[in-house]
Amino acid sequence: MPAPTPPSTPSAVPDTPDRTEGQDTFVTKAYAFNDWFAPFQAWLETVLDYIVDAIAWVEDRATVASTSATAAANSATGAANSANFKGTWSSLTGALNKPAQVLHNGAYWQLLNNLANVTTSEPSPSNADWAFSSGTRWVTPYTASATLAANSFNTVMATTSASNMTLPSVAINDFVVVHNSPSSTQTVKLINASYTIRSKYFTASAGDDCILAADEIFYAKCVATNILEIVSQ
Repeated sequence: MPAPTPPSTPSAVPDTPDRTEGQDTFVTKAYAFNDWFAPFQAWLETVLDYIVDAIAWVEDRATVASTSATAAANSATGAANSANFKGTWSSLTGALNKPAQVLHNGAYWQLLNNLANVTTSEPSPSNADWAFSSGTRWVTPYTASATLAANSFNTVMATTSASNMTLPSVAINDFVVVHNSPSSTQTVKLINASYTIRSKYFTASAGDDCILAADEIFYAKCVATNILEIVSQ
């Protein structure tokens, strides 16, 4: 939006009528002051409109500047990521140094620790060598009992026998999502040794395990030490 145009300078204020002056002088000054006041009032209204438009213009400029700064930062990040991208993790061998970035399981991962052999460190939410960068957080479906990964979306494919999935260690604001695949023919037991799990329907204490039938989802957030609150079931 264009900058608003400042209002023109008002005409000089005429002499103010003074009752102690003679009648003719007072009347002449009163008429002159009255003739001046009406356009001055209109000028004041113009000034108020200008102030409102100026405030809107400044806010618009601030928004444009903020958007430009964000775009510049994103471009810089994108350029850095492109420079550090090494390809798909499965195609790499040998040493790999931070801050390399790879593509694995539909997600981009940032390397946090130098690796002597990249093939021995698969990117995942539970691997401290890697940090999730962007893309999907669904990990490769589990087909056997295991300890789940925090802050990721875990699918379990239980077709030969029931699977026991141990809840991970989580901190406040971490989440746990487990989906027993609709293709599963067996149940999934969430082994809960440490947490109180609560929802609007029930409260389960530490030691109470949760059972998921095929296509059921467990979605919980850590809201306090050793307390998981169900977001969706």
